[in-house]
Formats: sequence, C-alpha cells, structure tokens
Amino acid sequence: MNNKKFISIKTKLLSSYFLLIMIPLFLFAALFYRSFSNIVLKQTYKSADQVFYESKNTIENRFSSLEHAHVMISNNYVIYEALLDSIKDNNVERLLEQDDEISELMNYIRETSQCDNISIFIDNEGFLPNNRLSFYPLYSEYSKPWYRTVYYATSAGSNRVWCFPHNNDTNEDFISIARTIYNTTDFRDRLAIIRMDVKLDRILDILEKGKLTDNSMVMLIHNNTIFIEKTPARTKLPQANIIKRVISYTEDQWHTINLNNEKVIFKHIKITSPDWHYVSIIPYKDIMSDNLILRNQMAIIMAIIIVLIVILAAIFTKSSIRNISKLNHKMKYVAKGNFDVSFDNIGNDEIGQLMVNFSMMTQKLNNLINEKYKIEISVKNAEMKLLQAQINPHFLYNSLELINCIGIENDLKDINEMVYALSQFYKISLSKGNDFIPIAQEINHVRYYIKIQNLRYGDKIGLMTDINEDINDFYILKTVLQPIVENSIIHGILEKSSKRGTVTIRSYLSGSDIVIEVEDDGVGIDKKAMDKIMKFSDASFHGYGLNNTNKRIKLFYGDKYGLTFSTEPGKGTIVNIRIPAHKGPLAPNINKKRDCIL
Repeated sequence: MNNKKFISIKTKLLSSYFLLIMIPLFLFAALFYRSFSNIVLKQTYKSADQVFYESKNTIENRFSSLEHAHVMISNNYVIYEALLDSIKDNNVERLLEQDDEISELMNYIRETSQCDNISIFIDNEGFLPNNRLSFYPLYSEYSKPWYRTVYYATSAGSNRVWCFPHNNDTNEDFISIARTIYNTTDFRDRLAIIRMDVKLDRILDILEKGKLTDNSMVMLIHNNTIFIEKTPARTKLPQANIIKRVISYTEDQWHTINLNNEKVIFKHIKITSPDWHYVSIIPYKDIMSDNLILRNQMAIIMAIIIVLIVILAAIFTKSSIRNISKLNHKMKYVAKGNFDVSFDNIGNDEIGQLMVNFSMMTQKLNNLINEKYKIEISVKNAEMKLLQAQINPHFLYNSLELINCIGIENDLKDINEMVYALSQFYKISLSKGNDFIPIAQEINHVRYYIKIQNLRYGDKIGLMTDINEDINDFYILKTVLQPIVENSIIHGILEKSSKRGTVTIRSYLSGSDIVIEVEDDGVGIDKKAMDKIMKFSDASFHGYGLNNTNKRIKLFYGDKYGLTFSTEPGKGTIVNIRIPAHKGPLAPNINKKRDCIL
C-alpha cells in the first residue's frame, strides 16, 4: 500500500514559482530593514541627547541662578546689620528704617532669580515685625518638614540646604533653598534663616520638556535621594534601584538596563554641584516605535507582494495544466456516480489522448450500470422511508417508556435515569401537539436535557434557576430554551479546559413582557463570531440553533421580540429572550397573525 502524501502538479509548480521569487525578496527586505533600523536608532539617540541637554541646561541655569541669588541676599550687609541690631536690641525700628531698601532688594532678587517667595525667619520668639511680608518668626516653623531638613543639615555642617517639595501654607507645592545667617562675632548666635521658594510646577514643566516620549522618566537626584521626578501616571520607581544605577554607571553616556522588568535606556549627569544628578530614562519600546512602524509597513507590503505572486503564479500554473485539471475534474465527477462526461478543446498531446480514452470508458460504464443504479436508488428510498417511520417521535417515546420499565424492574439505575430523562424530554417536546407550554414546563425540559448531558459528561454541567414564581404559569413557545442551553454547553462550557461549568436561568417581568436570561461561565465569544451571530444569517456557524430560535420567536410574537446577546471572552455569555407576557395559549390577535403568516 502506497502511504506517500499526494502532492498535485499545480502545487509543485506554485511552490517553485513562490520559492524562486520569495527567497531573494525576503533576503532583500531583511537587509533593508536592518540598515534602516540602525539609521532610525542613531537618529533617535541624537534626538534624545538634544532633549536631554536642553532640559539639563535649563535646570542647571535655574538652580545656579537660585543659589547665586541666595548667596547675594544672605551676604547682603544691609540685611545683616538690620537683623543684628534689631534682634540684639529687640527693636523693630531698625528694620523699619531699612524697609524700603530691603524691599527693593527682595523684588530685584525675585525677578532676576525667578523665584516665587523670599522669606526671612527671625530667631527671636519675642520679635515679630508688623505688616512685613518677608519677615516671620522662626519658632512657628519648628514642626515643619523643611525646618527639620535645615536643622539636621546645619547640625551636620552644611549651611546651604535644599528642601524637598513641601506645602508652604498654600494650595501649591514648592522646593526651597535655605541658608542660616549667624552673628559674625559668634557663630553660635543664629540671627535668621533665609529661604527662597520656587513653585514645584515650574520645575516639573522643565522636566516635562526633557521627556523624549510620553513614557519617559526624568528626575533630579540630590544627596542619593530622588528629589523631584516626572514619570507617567501610576509609575513607581524603586529609589534604591535608581540610585544604584546613578552611582554604578558611567556619567554622560547612554546605558541599556532593565528597570521594573522593562528594558530601558538610561543616562545621568551631574549639575551645579556633585550633590545633584540629572537623570533621563526612556523605555526601549518607545525608541523602537519607528522601527515597529517600519516593520508593520514592510509586513503589509510583503503581504501584498505575496498575494500578487500567488495570483500570477496561479494564472501561469492554470494555463500550464488546464487539460490535466479538466481530466481531474471529470474523474471526480465520475467518482460521484455521474458517468455521462465529455471534453471540449482536447489538445493534441498525451493528455488529450488520455481524455478521449477516459470519455469512451465512462460512456460504456454508464450504459452497463445505469439500469442497476436506478433499481438500487429505488431500494434505498424505500429503506429510508422505513427508517424514518421507525424513528417517529411517538414511536420513540413509547419505546423509551418500555425501556424505562425494564430498567426499573432490573434495578439498572443509570439506564433508568437516562431513559426516564430522555422520555420526559421527548414528552415535553411533543406536548400533545401544542405550540405553547407553561414556563415551568419549559424549565423542566431544560433540566431533563442537562440531566442527559450530565449522564454523558459525568455531572460536569450545573444548572441554577432564579424564576419568579408569578411567572411559572405564563406560557412560552416550546423548545426555546433548550437550543440556547445546548449552545452554551457545547460552545461555551465544553470549550473550557476543565469542561466544567454552570448554566444559570433567570426570569422576570419587564412591563408587559417577560425577559429570560440564560447565562453560562464558558469561554465566551470573540467579537468576530458575535458579529456573525448578531446578524442571524450564518447557518454554518454554531449560531445555527440560535438563528432558528430567533426566527421562531419573531414568527409567533412579532419583530420587536427575540434574542439579544452580551459576552466577555474568557468569562461567559448571556442570552436575553424577550417575549410578551400572557397566560394560556396565545391571545386571539396573535393567533390570527400567526394564521396569516402560516
């Protein structure tokens, strides 16, 4: 027996054309993509450097300006003498005498340094100048974070202190630089603390401009601590991790690292003093975004080229094997039992002679078996009618009842349960020829169906019902729920890896209508499949039963009733059935409409 896989001549020719063209094309595309990717990557690094240094220089200039202005005001002789005299003598008059000169100096420094506030905190609890916005008692600041930062830094020997972002008794956050002024004759005698404030938003705006992409992160590190950061929302950076990289990697160079399980490029540089580092972090995926666009575009172009190649190769191949295809088609035609074949435009070659001989052979076979074939068809038709009569639903129901009795007598529990459930299922399906049954009976119909399925699948299907008792006596078109439940089980629950799940049926009144929900916890339906089902037109899909059910509801109740769906892939599907609420058979006007339709 020959077990070799059949490969047609057409396939061989198509494969040859495809390989001869696509191999060089793929090699060219790969080389082009690699070269262009390197160019894009270099350009991206160049842009990143430009943004990095522009933002770094702006921050550096801003901080240098603040430090220079802070030194200027801290070393101002007029302020020093006024503070020294007023505090020493506990006298406000000295400050008031110098008020105009000090105010003019403050305004000048605010403008030149672009700071928002300048505050002088006087270290004297009994001294509080009236109506002077720049002078405040220091004792009122003892509990605030900025003062504690200055206090500890001063204790460690640092006289110029940067304070982390803090709220300055307003609705805005500030960063501050503070310096302690001492009596030059006794450095243990603190006269005041001068603090200059800059709105945090001003610095954040500068850092924002230093972000090359939306997902980039820019920050300032001061004394091995993240001082200010500008990161995407909900992004948290481990400080120890960042600081470690600042310390361990070479300054002023781009490095590739993994941060929070994500590949990024990273660069840092010192600014203003060794205590400050400006840091920029850019996700690698953002840098490669242009390459991804190029890759997608090339993929589209390659797909178009492949389609064109396949089409052209198919045209050339078809013209080459036209007569072979004709012969193959006629042979398949004969294999289906049709022996009356003929050929047009037979070529003058070996294939043409084969076609003539095959035509003559089929004509002889057709004459020999035609009569016998007709007789066999008649016999088959008679056997089919007999088989259909044997599986008549009434005959099947009565036979199941007999099998059920035998199962009870012989204590065959599984057979008894299966046959009993199946007999009750068909009993409700027949319903003595009635088209409408009570909702409670329709629910029982589903219960017997699930019972049968559980006997088959090992009790893996659960059923939960939440039916308002007032609804049980209302009537519904029979066999509406079963196809929906069947669809939920076969295409929802049994598609899960566990093949285990629950079908939940709820029902409630909605105005003059009844709404029944059938929910499963299966695999759900993807958007493409759901769109097909919602059109109720694709009978080849697993929505065939749903399509028939929807048509039956609309036929009996009208176009405003039927099925609607909601689904979430991976979690399940809900089918809503809306019908008019009525007790007993259909109302006369609905029956009349049905008669007209039928």
